[in-house]
Amino acid sequence: MKKTAIQLFLLCSCAVCTCMAETIDWEKIKFWSGEGEHKAALVIQFKPDTQPNPGALVWGYRWRDGENPTGEDMARAVAGGSDDLTLFTQFTGEMGNTVCGFGYAKSREALLNSLVYDYEGALTDNRISFGLETPNTGMNQTDAPGYEAVQMVYEAIDMAKITHIIEHPLNQLQFGYACYDYDWWQPASESETTDSYWNAGWYDGFWSYWVGEEKMEDLGYSGLGMSSVILSDGDVNGWRYLDIDGNSGASIRAELPKTAENQSWLPLNYTHFSTPTEVQNNVFNQGNSVTEYYTLEGHRVSQPTTPGIYIKKEGKKIHKFIIK
Repeated sequence: MKKTAIQLFLLCSCAVCTCMAETIDWEKIKFWSGEGEHKAALVIQFKPDTQPNPGALVWGYRWRDGENPTGEDMARAVAGGSDDLTLFTQFTGEMGNTVCGFGYAKSREALLNSLVYDYEGALTDNRISFGLETPNTGMNQTDAPGYEAVQMVYEAIDMAKITHIIEHPLNQLQFGYACYDYDWWQPASESETTDSYWNAGWYDGFWSYWVGEEKMEDLGYSGLGMSSVILSDGDVNGWRYLDIDGNSGASIRAELPKTAENQSWLPLNYTHFSTPTEVQNNVFNQGNSVTEYYTLEGHRVSQPTTPGIYIKKEGKKIHKFIIK
């Protein structure tokens, strides 16, 4: 019975689109991060509730000889250098970081401003083992944030306006066990943000990870997370959001097919929101950079001299530094 239900789920997933043999064309990739002679592609496919699906969005990533980047390195570099992509990730343990969600928007700030953390929903969700108010010591949780979690979440969202990456604060490093509450990070229901896409989840849906080379139909479902996948020249990492029944999520993850053949990869989208002219400007003006400084709270400041921790944003490069 369980196997039949899973087969029906996968069949329905395939029925929503036309299955095409999509192949990465490296010459068509307009948005690149990193430098070097080696290359890989990041493909992300959302499942929007109402807006037209933008297709399978493509970004490129480069690195130099001697470097051994992971799928996580690529996702972070692409999001950090992108005008439209936001990565939502969490450190979950010895295997590294988990993708909690992705956002894609013409206005990142509008998307991030629309996000709401439903603390009460997460608190009463019996699928979540993390104790928001009392540590779950049986899962090695060492502390509980209480309602302070709300402030921590919104600070992480605000920081992403600068870094383009939401670092989930309720992580294994901080609390000994991670809070898998991603289903409760959603845009406000009354939000009228257009050209904006967001999928985050763990029990009601999740981001499936597919790896391989140029042919999308030949990508294989990865048994490893993005922190453990080492990139090779010409690799393609595909992320596709799947809706699932919250009570059977674990079994569906375990029984996904070995390849993406006949799965719902949509036509590849290389240009995103840009017109052809805007794409040309994006490609050729990447060298122009303006240096900006921010506090950890996200407030822009002039070049800092007061002791503290700051963020420096220079073009597409972002890093923290300390003044003592």
